Order: sequence, then structure tokens, then C-alpha cells
Amino acid sequence: MSEISEVSGHHRRIKEMHGDVKRYVLSGREKEAEDCRRRMEETRAELDELNKQKAELEEQQSKFQENLSTAKVRLREIEDNCQFLKKQADAKMLQDEIESKKAELQSRGFENYESQYHLLQKKREELSKRKGQAEGHCSGLELQTVRLKRELNEKRLKDAPKNYTHKKIDID
Repeated sequence: MSEISEVSGHHRRIKEMHGDVKRYVLSGREKEAEDCRRRMEETRAELDELNKQKAELEEQQSKFQENLSTAKVRLREIEDNCQFLKKQADAKMLQDEIESKKAELQSRGFENYESQYHLLQKKREELSKRKGQAEGHCSGLELQTVRLKRELNEKRLKDAPKNYTHKKIDID
């Protein structure tokens, strides 16, 4: 009997649930729940669309960043090229000025001055060499003079003139 009472208890609960479901359907809440599900699906679709747009915008932003970086590099290259062209023009102007000065010097006989300058440089070097040799010779002579003076101051040579005179007298 306990099984019957158990089944009967389950049956009663099922009836109660069925009654709850009927009351729920009759109260209009099922329609409300359906509307909520429909709005939730619409919101999910909108969210998916917004995520898709966000991904596209992030991709565009990345491309813009790359383009901006490339543009900055190109701008730097252009600025460098402009500066190079300016320096090149300055160098050309200086080269032209050098050529002009050379022509002016040639018209004034610069080549003669230049050859004279080289000759004078050689002569100067030769004279410096000879001066060095003469100074070396002089210093050698000075050392020899000092040595000879020391020898003359020694006792045996100091009395040499007297000894010479005495010897000469003795011989005569």
C-alpha cells in the first residue's frame, strides 16, 4: 500500500504543477517570458553586430597606425633629402668659389709664388740641417776645449812653460 500512496502523492504533485502551469499560462506570463527571450535574442544579435563593428574599427585603427608610421618615416626621408640637397648646393657654391679663387691666383702668377715657396721650403730645410750639423760640431769643439783646459790645469802641464824654458836653457 505504501507504493500506492507514494504514487498517489506523486500524482497529486503533478496535478499541482499542472495547475501552476495553467495559472501561469492564463496569467500571461508565458507571453512575457517569450517576449523576454525574443528581446534577449535581439540584444545578442545587436551585441554580435557591435562586436563585429568593433573588430573592424580596431583593424582600421591598426592600418591607420601603420600608415601614420610609414608617413612619418617618409616625411623624415624627405626632410633628410631636402637637407642633403641644400648641403650639396652649398658644397657646389663653395667649389665654384674655390675654382674662382684658383683662377684669380693663376692670373696673378700664383704658380710662380708656389714654386718659389717650395724652393724656399727646401732651402730652409737644408739650412736647418746645416745649422744642426754646425751646432753639433760646435758642441763637440766645446767639449774638447773643456777637456783640454782640464788637462792644462793638471800639475804636469801647468808647469810646462817653465820646464820648457829650463830645458831650452840647459840645451843651449
